[in-house]
Amino acid sequence: GNFPDITWSSINDEDIPCKKQINNKLVGSVLQVQHFATDDYYSQSFTDMTYEVVKYNATDEIAVTITPTATTSKIMVEVNLFGEPNTYNHMVSIGKYINGSFENNLHVEDGTHNAGLANLGDMFGTGNSSTTPGTCTIKFMDTTAVTSATTYKLICRFRADPGTLAVNGCIT
Repeated sequence: GNFPDITWSSINDEDIPCKKQINNKLVGSVLQVQHFATDDYYSQSFTDMTYEVVKYNATDEIAVTITPTATTSKIMVEVNLFGEPNTYNHMVSIGKYINGSFENNLHVEDGTHNAGLANLGDMFGTGNSSTTPGTCTIKFMDTTAVTSATTYKLICRFRADPGTLAVNGCIT
């Protein structure tokens, strides 16, 4: 299939096929779905301890924009990434932008560790860090509290300088 693959949907308190009710309300309908997928190969360098947006070519970012229909909308962000880092010491996360301005990173930050939402599976041993790609899956439920365009971008950081991430393939 095509990787990376980012999909999310806006969910409001309305009718769904299973008709589940909470507090006398029907909940959980999917109002809109935005999707991005690519099978392009691209290798990108990252600087030490800095989250940067992952690209699928020299200029285009791995990102999708959705405009919530209500301030109570829930956004389900799902990422499936296939690729290879040049070191195990990396973290993948999602950056959130509202109307084009950076809002926050959807990850846990403690200042001393390489915190994030996931990493590409450590499928390599010493001396074989450039021929063994891995996969990464992220599911994150977000609340925007706005009805403005919200963009989610795949981001990555490394604790080694520089780190390299190959999307849709191996580093070598």
